[in-house]
Amino acid sequence: MLCGRILALIVLVSAFAFAADDAKKPGTVNFVKGAVFLQDKLVHVDESDPPVIEVTQRLRSDKGNAEVFATAGSFMRLAANSEIELVATDGIAATVRLHRGSIIIDAFKIKKSSPLTVLVGDTETTIASKGEFRFDIAGDSSSALHVLKGKVMLAAAGSSQELKKKQVAEVTVAGVQVAKFKNFAEDPLTAWHEQRSETIGASVYTAPGYFGMGELPDASQAGISR
Repeated sequence: MLCGRILALIVLVSAFAFAADDAKKPGTVNFVKGAVFLQDKLVHVDESDPPVIEVTQRLRSDKGNAEVFATAGSFMRLAANSEIELVATDGIAATVRLHRGSIIIDAFKIKKSSPLTVLVGDTETTIASKGEFRFDIAGDSSSALHVLKGKVMLAAAGSSQELKKKQVAEVTVAGVQVAKFKNFAEDPLTAWHEQRSETIGASVYTAPGYFGMGELPDASQAGISR
């Protein structure tokens, strides 16, 4: 009887906590380092009232980095000299366009009913599973999508294909070429992504109240803080 009550309490606490995390609006800026601008305004993150990217607005990282809630259960991390636009959102799902630079999506929870869509050039990528995904766009209209973990659906040139763990899609005017890879490139974005993941992302899975069952606990309980 006691074990049953303890289990019920754990599930209840996790449910309430995760519901709080679901309140995070897509486009909420969680962390910035260096010079980051929302439209033309320098971004300062106030934990009690964080800035939010509204639809059609752009966030750019000149000589800095930014971490944004792409959805309630996924982070989007911008490399320096990158720019994104929030194209559309219903408050749960979101569509984001990468205009330049590079981003890494760290999705610790994605619902099929509320996916994250990333637009790069003429491609459209739908993320409907947890994992780690990197998008890079070059000035010559070529781009690349690396799927380190998880899976995505990539639509380009009138056709679509699924990409899975350790697959990379190179997109050029000639078409889409898919190959295998081992790890993300060893560059400042990857290093910063890994640092942030160690600080907050990985903590989600080991946070108090989560024992490998039920929903993930509230991100704030998992150490998501500045």
